[in-house]
Amino acid sequence: MSKDTLQRRPSNKKLLALGLLLLVQLTASVVSFLNAKNNSVPLKKRIVPPISNTMMLGFDAQHTNFNPAEHTINLKNVSHLVPYWIVSIPPHRFSNIYPPAVVNGVVYFTSGDSTVSAYDAKTGHELWISRIGGSGYALAVANGRVYVSSDDEHLYVFNAGTGTLLWRVADVSGVPVVANSIIYIFASSGELYGLDTKSGAKLWITTIGTSPQSDAVAVADGIVYDSIDTALRAFDASTGNALWSSIIEGAGFLSIPAVANGIVYVGSDFPDGKLYAFDAKTGRTLWTYRTVNDRYSVVNVGAVAGGVVYVTAGVQTVYLYALDMKTGASLWTFRSPPDTITSVPFVANGVLYIDIGGIYAYNAKTGSPLWSYSGIPGDSYVSDPLVVDGVVYIGSYVPRSSYQNKLYTLHLPSAT
Repeated sequence: MSKDTLQRRPSNKKLLALGLLLLVQLTASVVSFLNAKNNSVPLKKRIVPPISNTMMLGFDAQHTNFNPAEHTINLKNVSHLVPYWIVSIPPHRFSNIYPPAVVNGVVYFTSGDSTVSAYDAKTGHELWISRIGGSGYALAVANGRVYVSSDDEHLYVFNAGTGTLLWRVADVSGVPVVANSIIYIFASSGELYGLDTKSGAKLWITTIGTSPQSDAVAVADGIVYDSIDTALRAFDASTGNALWSSIIEGAGFLSIPAVANGIVYVGSDFPDGKLYAFDAKTGRTLWTYRTVNDRYSVVNVGAVAGGVVYVTAGVQTVYLYALDMKTGASLWTFRSPPDTITSVPFVANGVLYIDIGGIYAYNAKTGSPLWSYSGIPGDSYVSDPLVVDGVVYIGSYVPRSSYQNKLYTLHLPSAT
């Protein structure tokens, strides 16, 4: 055998390496085949993709009711919205009604029939349904988990993909807010909890000494804001330590705070009837705005978007105000018939959505009417509107006849 032939013959080490390489490739092919086979499961048992973003009451932890990522529905085409799909929930005589959360193409919804459910955002097809111990409050979705409390004073945590109950915590009240890997929620005993999002362990407990004025806190830039008695108070989001408290003289019932661009907004009901703006770091009052102050007037902070804060106020006569967020100057005002505004506004892509005896859309800058939808029964209570990925979501509850909960969706016909 020639020298050249010997040089071209592979060594034993090379043959061993080649064999190992072929074995690895064969193993990978088998695993790939088995994975593909296991993924062929019925739709009802479909596993939802891992969740990478969050949503909760008020759209975000700041409670801004503003979706900056919406680019499908706009001022020009909003009038073309048509019904998409409707989901009916089993009737229940007593029901809370809140907007859903929509994350990664999945709609999560809770209602008075003591369930939490997930639906495909494109078809309305039910993906899973799980039970809770009472009528559910607004839920939060974050990091692949669904957090929802109910009137049985428990917080329930589910796997967002499967609906499997992971754990629950007792003696809580109100709506969970998730930020900084912490769940912020009130305790039934008049405390504010900071809970670990993975285990529910209590990271800190702050005694607030009284029942909170609102259902939920707002969280921004490492600070938790809450309406307590006649004051807006701020706490360190990591430790629960008190930072500052601003007393509102003559305050009525206070709304859920909203935070944007270093300013905290809170509404004060009758007999005060004002919107307050505070410096988010110091609690210093920046400005106030006097709304209509009829008897039993309710002042709610709605959306904060595009340099504007939107506020609803009144009962006998109901108003929607658009105010400059830095100065409180009035930009425009809409007057509605009595008892007709039943939601706070939501803003997306320059359009403001609100329930006024039907779902209406307005130009967020000018207040000009753009569109309305009256397909929801007139005696319904409806949730705050929500707009995500070119779809408008509205929850409803008929309190007197059928006690029926429904989730309505509308979209542009070209989106099908």
